[in-house]
Amino acid sequence: MQKLLSQLSGQATIPADGSEFTEWEGPNSNLEAVLDFRNQRLKIYGARSDDFEQCVQLRELLTAKADPSVVTKVTIYGRPEGPKPYGWQRRGFTYEGHIPGFHEDGSDAWMWAFYLAVDRGTEERTGEHDHIVAVASAKPPIRPKLPLGYSSREAEPEDAKIITTLMHACFSEYPFPIDEERIANDIREKATHFRIVFDAQDQPVATASAELDHVRHSCELTDCATLSSQRGKGLMTLLLNELEEDVRKRFGMNCFYTLARADEPGINAAFAKLGYEYTGRLVNNCRMPNGWECMNIWGKRV
Repeated sequence: MQKLLSQLSGQATIPADGSEFTEWEGPNSNLEAVLDFRNQRLKIYGARSDDFEQCVQLRELLTAKADPSVVTKVTIYGRPEGPKPYGWQRRGFTYEGHIPGFHEDGSDAWMWAFYLAVDRGTEERTGEHDHIVAVASAKPPIRPKLPLGYSSREAEPEDAKIITTLMHACFSEYPFPIDEERIANDIREKATHFRIVFDAQDQPVATASAELDHVRHSCELTDCATLSSQRGKGLMTLLLNELEEDVRKRFGMNCFYTLARADEPGINAAFAKLGYEYTGRLVNNCRMPNGWECMNIWGKRV
């Protein structure tokens, strides 16, 4: 764990591109730690009951030693078999939600967070965000279809430039670098599966992706970008539905979820229309165009 703590305390060089660093060392540990420099957060996956005390010790170490320019939020993706909720809460963790069926055995991931900066853990627009969820949850289910003349297809590695162009047009800030080479490689390695919508003039107008976790058989639907001139036509709902069908058939995924921008009514409504359930909110989770943004969790088991 010393290398990880060195990064967290600011004693090691942070990659210029904000890339992630992964390491966990410890006896009988099931944990995977991912340090996300760009978003100043540490994510810890797979915590079982035997790992609870290690998580508590890590919280205490970070509270005492972490450099606030490196990490201000930690999220534990715990298993239901772990300590009862009051055990986590009594030791300084906050429950933010769960991802249904996230782990490889079909169990949920319970999201426990702690903050190393007071403002990072403060949600300023709770009422507005709750209203967006309520409106989205009331939407009736739909069978999405493309407008006349529009088409949709799976993306190939050589489509990375199209994808990055669309994403740059939609996002002035994003949780990770929008990089053509990285996206092409992710498609090539089947780490991420993209789709693109084209208009009647065969111009790309929308894209979205399924980020594939082949170990846990779970899938995050993300990278949702529609040109402003094309919004309101149901393109994103169609894309998300097709992505879900693609990866379920091709890769055997059985858990689908998203972390949707809490500020944006449209993307929350899109998932609600496809039968996703709202299961919580990650406070000030990552960098987006409005600064630190909260992300709503929507999940579905198939």
